[in-house]
Amino acid sequence: MRSEVEAKTGGKQQPWYAASISGSFSFNSTGSSNNDHSQPATNNNACIINDAFHKAAARGNLAFVTNCLRRGVDVNRKEQNGWTALHSAARNGKNEIIVELIKNGANVNSVDNTGRTPLDQAYYGKQYHTTKLIERYNGVRYK
Repeated sequence: MRSEVEAKTGGKQQPWYAASISGSFSFNSTGSSNNDHSQPATNNNACIINDAFHKAAARGNLAFVTNCLRRGVDVNRKEQNGWTALHSAARNGKNEIIVELIKNGANVNSVDNTGRTPLDQAYYGKQYHTTKLIERYNGVRYK
């Protein structure tokens, strides 16, 4: 079965998508991605296009997430569904990512469009260790 990205791109994965999975993401001196030279030379465009930052957080790609944070991506940036990268990491039990996001100012009690916090997402994702981690940072459940 082809991924949604492959379906939208005629069966080809875009460089930013492959980089968010592999961790081979880097920036050149102009601030654009070395993996996709067609990207405009802005500090964080390669990180935010198609929610690459959130997808990397969900997959546990610490190198990509850290590079994006260094380039100025808003740690509390929301996807269309209201999820932050912290929601994505929490749902998938990516504890190393969670700690990095919180260290960089992530709102541990950010509420998505359905009223759920990252702790709610960890709970519904059956990520027991992640729920305990988020609780240590004063995370609360709303739903």
